[in-house]
Amino acid sequence: MRYILLFAGVLLFCNCRTSQTISRNTNSPDTLIRFNAWGLPYFKTKGITDSVNRKWGFYEDYVIGCGVLQTQIDSLTRDNEIAARPLVAKYGKNWHKKYERDLSLAFATPAQIIQPLHFSEEITKKRDELQLVGDTLFYHFKQGKAAGTYKVDVVGWQRQGNEKRWVSYYKYYLSHKTIEPKLLSNKIRTDPAYLHNNVYFLEKPEEVYPKN
Repeated sequence: MRYILLFAGVLLFCNCRTSQTISRNTNSPDTLIRFNAWGLPYFKTKGITDSVNRKWGFYEDYVIGCGVLQTQIDSLTRDNEIAARPLVAKYGKNWHKKYERDLSLAFATPAQIIQPLHFSEEITKKRDELQLVGDTLFYHFKQGKAAGTYKVDVVGWQRQGNEKRWVSYYKYYLSHKTIEPKLLSNKIRTDPAYLHNNVYFLEKPEEVYPKN
């Protein structure tokens, strides 16, 4: 739909291999604008999306699942253009760009923003190397100056004979504005004291846990 631009596949996720009933949002207050949506929402992050949508004064009603026809999309889009008029009047014709920024910031949590880095070729190679000896990688997040940004140390144990030391293998800059992580340093730093605090590891996609 023209007025709701999707954020990196987060808002809609259509998996036509399974049959799933989409519940209609019948409990939304009358004060909220109703937008038509189609496909399947990404249920793991739907709560965040719904919260941002309510802040902006609307909700999404998933009226059609998978297999939507182009004629249906065109009809629903026309309805959405009409429904968006109050938002255009309040925030301007480019309101959706401001909305996307809010949504992007809402998703700029360690669990979400770490995904491209965790699955990057370099980090995957290092993680596989460590897992051969029973170790893995962890991530130390430091909030950047700008909202939705982090400096992240990729840390873990380094073996030297029978001894192990806690090191930072890489340092990256992550931002909600771009998917690509920016490498700041690949110089191994040995046992910085701050790396013993607030360290996280990612076990499954979108599930980040504090290191014990």
